[in-house]
Amino acid sequence: MQPVEIIIQMLGVLKLEIGKCSCCGKKFYDISYGYEIIDEMKTKFTWKIYNKIDGIGDITDRNSNGAVMQVPSINAKLTNTEFKKNSDGSLEIIKILETNKNSSTVNSRIALQLKFNYNNQYDIGCVEYNGAGNLKADNFAPKKYEITVSGADNTEEFSRNASITAKFEETWDSEVQMALYDSNGKAISSPEWNIATNEGNNIFSKKFNVVAESTSSKQLTVKAKDRCGNIVEEKVTIGKIDTKAPSLVSSTNYNTNWTIGKEVKIEVTDEGAGNVEISLGDENNYQKADKMENNKYSKTYRFTGEAYDDLARYIYVKDGIGNKASYKIMIGKMDSTSPTVTNIKTSGKTVTVEANDINNTLKREGSGIRGYAISKSKEVPSDNVFQKDNNLTVKEAGTYYLWVKDNAGNLSEMKTVKVN
Repeated sequence: MQPVEIIIQMLGVLKLEIGKCSCCGKKFYDISYGYEIIDEMKTKFTWKIYNKIDGIGDITDRNSNGAVMQVPSINAKLTNTEFKKNSDGSLEIIKILETNKNSSTVNSRIALQLKFNYNNQYDIGCVEYNGAGNLKADNFAPKKYEITVSGADNTEEFSRNASITAKFEETWDSEVQMALYDSNGKAISSPEWNIATNEGNNIFSKKFNVVAESTSSKQLTVKAKDRCGNIVEEKVTIGKIDTKAPSLVSSTNYNTNWTIGKEVKIEVTDEGAGNVEISLGDENNYQKADKMENNKYSKTYRFTGEAYDDLARYIYVKDGIGNKASYKIMIGKMDSTSPTVTNIKTSGKTVTVEANDINNTLKREGSGIRGYAISKSKEVPSDNVFQKDNNLTVKEAGTYYLWVKDNAGNLSEMKTVKVN
């Protein structure tokens, strides 16, 4: 709406001046004028009267129809007239004019006509105040000015998010609302409609952040509407969005069976950006994982040493665009210390072996003794030859070789014994 002009009209041969009686020319009040756009079909006009001189009685509309004149005549109506007395003694006169949605743009003069008593002598009805300005009904929706995408602005590569900044031009209303929808027409924005920022020069903008996971580029719809209900929609394409870190699919427990060492194969899946990197225990030591089938990636680690108790270790994973996660794994029951034969006794054809599985440095027993074996060959017997009973019986005299094995698979030093 263009700035309202203050104009002076002529009534007969008298020049009417603001706040002066058209008959005697006496100044009896000061007046200010303003307007506010309610929406595209309603405008509120406000006159404020103050500094009234003594002797002026109540001020009312001159005419029962509200005393609003339109020049030229337009398809409009006065919907409200209000007199409001303020605490400072001033008086506000408020009038709301409503145009028809099918009206064309016109230039109208809005006139205030009053009647009042001055010292109980005059009933004056020829004081006018006129404001001129454009009144129009809006049949036009906001117009696209610019829509930009940052983040997922490439339809071929993954991004962690997308920001859509929509700008629309609205030449009449002082308020525009915008909303964002997916390809199925479902509102992405919450709440659905959001008041846009007025950037000046009739440009309104709104920024939408999109973080929904998508393995392909997609087309979204931005809508803008004015308060008269005129809506425009524009399409915008964003690229693939990946907000999820790789997911661990391999075991988190490597503490169920005793072994000499542990081979830990970390496997993760990533259906987004891929290019997975994995690090064990140190987030600053990522290494590229091996790509497998079905969006799987793996990295194998080998542990040696003693781990009689459960130890927690952290696995760090990240994809090619920086989505990160960490997972805790438990490592335990790892024994690399061989059993120790402490005593050998023979009785006839029976050999009794005494041994332990103590780690002398840790002063603790490891996996424990699994079994004992005796053989006439220096080759280590197969597992099924080892027995839990430490009393070993042979059939004939001769030189024999003894072994002790713990539950992790460690063999003791071979011992030689003669049976008579």
